[in-house]
Amino acid sequence: HKFFCFMDLSKILSVTGKPGLYRMVGEAKNNLIIESLIDGKKMPSFAHDRVSSLKEISIYTEGEDVALEIVLKKIFDHQEGKLITDPKKISSAEIKVLFKAILPDYEKESVYVS
Repeated sequence: HKFFCFMDLSKILSVTGKPGLYRMVGEAKNNLIIESLIDGKKMPSFAHDRVSSLKEISIYTEGEDVALEIVLKKIFDHQEGKLITDPKKISSAEIKVLFKAILPDYEKESVYVS
């Protein structure tokens, strides 16, 4: 689990409307070729798709926004490097409790469990 400290979030992508996370594996004239981190399937991502690297994502707080990279590091430290329960088995209420412990001033109306 020590790999987290060295993970480059700029290479991990979120694509609006597509489940899971991806990495870019190639470029074509009018699109990117992305690969699912879940099942390894490759697919095109076009200019109209909203693609964001995790490095670009921030979490809203009552003060300054906090980069996702910092939030993930706080989760890692809070969990002492241990994996969190399977996300499919943890309730929304449990996620909110964990998130409040990690980032107490997160903006509750703007941050969604999904």
